[in-house]
Amino acid sequence: MNFVALFQALDTSQSTNSKRDALITFIRESDPLESALAVEALTDRARGKRLKPSALKQTAYLAFGGDRWLFEECYSAVGDLSETLAILFADQEKSPEITQPVLADWIQSQEELGRLELEELANELLPLLKAYSKDEAFLFLKLSSGGFRVGVNKGLVHDAVAQAVSMDRAVIEERLMGGFIADVDWLRRLQSPVTQDELDARPLPFLLANPLIENDLNSLDPSTVLVEYKWDGIRAQLIKTRETIRLWSRGDHDITGQFPDIVDAATALPSQLILDGEILAGSPDQLLSFSDLQTRLNRKRITHNLLKTHPVFFRAYDVLRRDGEDIRE
Repeated sequence: MNFVALFQALDTSQSTNSKRDALITFIRESDPLESALAVEALTDRARGKRLKPSALKQTAYLAFGGDRWLFEECYSAVGDLSETLAILFADQEKSPEITQPVLADWIQSQEELGRLELEELANELLPLLKAYSKDEAFLFLKLSSGGFRVGVNKGLVHDAVAQAVSMDRAVIEERLMGGFIADVDWLRRLQSPVTQDELDARPLPFLLANPLIENDLNSLDPSTVLVEYKWDGIRAQLIKTRETIRLWSRGDHDITGQFPDIVDAATALPSQLILDGEILAGSPDQLLSFSDLQTRLNRKRITHNLLKTHPVFFRAYDVLRRDGEDIRE
């Protein structure tokens, strides 16, 4: 099973479970380098645009000569540049190769094509596309020009990897968060024994509020009750071990990468520490709204400008672990 076969399985399925099963099978059965490069692409860790969309479009213009309007009509009808080129130039009758690895060869070809001048690119790329099936040409172009989407998110891929190697998903996400190296040893590295620091970086169960019924409310002694303001943010645990800093939201979601400003501030904290608290937009002196906080969520890139226009901070409620000791009551 290669990446083309995986794409076909993912593209024809509307079921999340079916997509997960296809990913698990692919990871377990495919060539290790093929699966590594596929995970790199599916989790948006790809190595940039090896072929710029503008160069691909100019290549099509050269192929159509004075009838470039005809290409524009086709492009307008299809709506996707890679798919348009695959329909126009690939071998529509050819069946794709679905067993032998393809990604390493594709990446090498894309890098070589990316170094060519426009006319040379057209001379090399068009015959190459004609030798591919439609699916092969589409994937080759989509992976080379960026923006590859196939209906799976990073979380689903991480879940599939964890199940494929029978490891805890949190450990897999922790290990994939660092610099991902797409090589034949990627699965062996992921399956190495869990370290104590990785265990220490896991969140503790969140203590959540429960509604009071009227009888409970009437029985409360005001002198023994503490009332705290309900902050409009994201409940989180900030963890600093000897080797790393992690930020977890409820549901065991690792959101460290979305809040580099909080991570930077946490470098001043002592190690072996877990703080329970809330991520809030703005600053302690000037709070912003929850909608401002939402602007920071699910971003693929956290730019310097975004950090300036939508700052956040961590308001600690409690210390759960100090000097490596669990101090919860």
